[in-house]
Amino acid sequence: MRRIRRASTAVMTSLITGFGSLAQADSPLDPYRWQNRVLLVFAPSDNDGRLSATRKLAREHSRGFEDRHLITVVALTEGEAPEGQPLGRIQTDSLREQYGIGPSDFAVFLIGKDGGVKLRLERPPRAAELFELIDSMPMRQQEMRASPGD
Repeated sequence: MRRIRRASTAVMTSLITGFGSLAQADSPLDPYRWQNRVLLVFAPSDNDGRLSATRKLAREHSRGFEDRHLITVVALTEGEAPEGQPLGRIQTDSLREQYGIGPSDFAVFLIGKDGGVKLRLERPPRAAELFELIDSMPMRQQEMRASPGD
């Protein structure tokens, strides 16, 4: 009887773990997990001034972004994103639902390499706030110790 319970528990654990992995595999951000930190930007359109300010920040601080393995992913309600990593309509809709962002909302999320939300803003970020937060993270501390030149 104990063997049956153990086997039954093992099967249930495998199923739950498997379903959890399937759900996570559907995220458009999964390709970046454990490789990059993601600055996920939601904007109603490509003409949004807040989006322009965020793109300008990324350009002006490109070395800091690169050192921290930080990439920008843009999710637009209207049109395609000409800069950053553009997302298609289905991916954008999926992310908007996942993060609770309406089609006319502007929001910026800092997503860690582990896939977790580290910061949420409803305005363009400042380089100092992003870099200070990232640099305080244990994984980034480890990266800095491994590559003292960063």
